Amino acid sequence: MSLKILNKVIGFEQELKLFKNLFDIKKLPQTLMIQGLDGIGKYTFCLNLVSSLLKKNNTNIEDELISDSNVLILKNECSEQAVKIDDVRNIINFCQLKSFNDLPKFIIIKNSQFLNANSVNALLKLIEEPNDNIYFIFTSNLIDQNIETLMSRCFIKKLFLNKKYYKTIIEKFVFDNSLHDFSENINFNDTPGIFLRKYFYNLNPNLEKLRKDNQNLFYKIFSTKILESADLNLNTLKKIKLNLFLNNDIRKIIKKFN
Repeated sequence: MSLKILNKVIGFEQELKLFKNLFDIKKLPQTLMIQGLDGIGKYTFCLNLVSSLLKKNNTNIEDELISDSNVLILKNECSEQAVKIDDVRNIINFCQLKSFNDLPKFIIIKNSQFLNANSVNALLKLIEEPNDNIYFIFTSNLIDQNIETLMSRCFIKKLFLNKKYYKTIIEKFVFDNSLHDFSENINFNDTPGIFLRKYFYNLNPNLEKLRKDNQNLFYKIFSTKILESADLNLNTLKKIKLNLFLNNDIRKIIKKFN
């Protein structure tokens, strides 16, 4: 199922206006780090910002930007999908190519907390002396501190989403993607992104596949299942934690909770 990213910023209108104004007066930092809790719409914010700066008017914002020769998007949902050296080479080549119609060029890297040390070091060389009219925009979760060196080179903007917007965001996503069978009660304990990811996971639950595809969501769902388990005890928790830490094969444990 191909899902559309919201083509409208909800809850961060003032932040969007700030960056647009900075761009208009040629004061927009060339390296931005957008931080916030998982699932509040950081990536959506970045897409809408770039779309606005390139003066696009589209209904499928992500697909439009992916097909734009002046935009490069790299997404990571887990450490195993992290930006690799080959990806960095693609970024270097992208930066060296002349911009179409002299428009600005944008590199969006989602979930930069999954970058490995080699990738960070290679990126540092690019962002410390960026070419004119090239902008790097990173997203990362608020509590991740494993990219401090990269963060020290960025203008950091922390986003905080008021819970009053949760319902509006989810309802617009459901409407834009024509999810006619959607009938979930909205859980305000989860951010909109986490809520929707859990919804789609529950349509076809498979913890083992989820662990490979999206580690963050896997740990959220798996920890919830463990806490809700009737067999929960301290030894079980210690065993699971140790196996996760050592990255051992936990298929037997996962099978119990599937």
